Amino acid sequence: MIKKYRLEKVNKIKVICNIFIFISILFHFNFYLNTNKSYADLYEQEKNFNKQNIISGHFKKLNIDNKNIKINGHGIKLKDGRVLFPHEKNMPIFNPKDNSFSFGADMNNIELKLNEGFVLNNGNVLFIGPLMTTPFEKFRSEIVNKINEELYKEEKRNYKRPIGMSLDEYNGKIMHLVNAKWNNLSFEEQENFYFPYIKNDTEFLKKYNEYKKSYDDSMYAQLYNPKTNTYSKTGKVTLRRSATIKIQLKDGRVFMLGGFGCIGKNNKKLINKIEIFNPKTGEFTLLNTDNVIDDKSVMNVLQLKDNRILIFINSKVCEYVYYDIENNSFSEIKKLPFKYCKFINLSNGNILFFTNKNAYDNGYMILNDNSKIVIFNPYKEEIEENADFVISRGETGFGAVELKDNRILVFGGEKDIYKRKFKGSIKVLDNAEIVDLKAKKSQLIGKMNYGHFNTEGILLDNGNVLIYEYNAVTPELYEQ
Repeated sequence: MIKKYRLEKVNKIKVICNIFIFISILFHFNFYLNTNKSYADLYEQEKNFNKQNIISGHFKKLNIDNKNIKINGHGIKLKDGRVLFPHEKNMPIFNPKDNSFSFGADMNNIELKLNEGFVLNNGNVLFIGPLMTTPFEKFRSEIVNKINEELYKEEKRNYKRPIGMSLDEYNGKIMHLVNAKWNNLSFEEQENFYFPYIKNDTEFLKKYNEYKKSYDDSMYAQLYNPKTNTYSKTGKVTLRRSATIKIQLKDGRVFMLGGFGCIGKNNKKLINKIEIFNPKTGEFTLLNTDNVIDDKSVMNVLQLKDNRILIFINSKVCEYVYYDIENNSFSEIKKLPFKYCKFINLSNGNILFFTNKNAYDNGYMILNDNSKIVIFNPYKEEIEENADFVISRGETGFGAVELKDNRILVFGGEKDIYKRKFKGSIKVLDNAEIVDLKAKKSQLIGKMNYGHFNTEGILLDNGNVLIYEYNAVTPELYEQ
């Protein structure tokens, strides 16, 4: 009787515990649904909401007949309306009159990195792209094999083995001295040191000198004339650097800032020196300034109507500074109260930033959802929040272009960024939306022909937008 009573009591306790567990699971599941509502659900809601309000416009596939043509690099709109893609030696050109792609002039005999083209006021394209790999780094393994033995012998002559030091310790010490001595030499000093060891190898010396000539010649900029489809050499840059930001000043000169200089294998240093190119004389001039942004990454540069130059630096905290080119002076560094990873310089002089709306920790890194639009007025130094995207498009993989009517076309990007796990694959979006900045509202415009990630767009003279991405064969047009 007692055992039966205890058994019934235990069973009742089990039932109560199970009920409690079930209620707890329901509570937590409901909490999860309410606090972690996916952007896919939001997308479906907005899609249904916008079905009766879809904006006109559609996407058209562009066929590339020549299979050897691949779109690489950042497109440049020429003065005649065509788009040049300066990456390949023969540079593909898109003609919006018949939506065709063709090859530009052959640059096989010109030693230059081609991804840094800039259209001048006279219609020519300025290419600046010094080769960044030094001759030593280019042939490092072959040179090191030739000089290590001699360097080792020299250090052994200079540093005798102390009493009590083991042979292994001594050899390790010698190698440490060899590396320290070598790393402290400039590129020119390194070449002066190793050249005597390679000059007797005729075959090696030939390919070394060929690259050395290309390395030296790449310091000269090139001008491409789209009308004649020809190139001509112009002035020599004062600094060997890559990834500079360039703008054309109102007087026609080119203002260059930022970029990276090479200090060894896989090592780069910021170079925030100001360099000016004068198209009339073909000369590059380095300005001596009290630079307050030496250790900052330059993100964006534009000249204002009052001739000051606005420079945005350090996207992690969104800092900016004004440079007075007439007085050669910088203002103090200022901060905006948000982060950004993408921006558009608007036609009215303001800057549109895509800022962080949400952030997700996937256990390895913070993934930012930059789907909030903020407008910055650089004259009044005021910010104004604008619309949010209809769909979350991830951090930086989406593209955005200002249309002729000043609305913003936003396309592609990453789907459901909050779901991406460590080393997980990226789901690419194949839809677009248009943001009306005046109404502070965004609306979907349907699907594209392809999904696009790390995508860009160029507004064509006819009002259409050429959409493309790096190293892809899937360009398309947005037609209004």
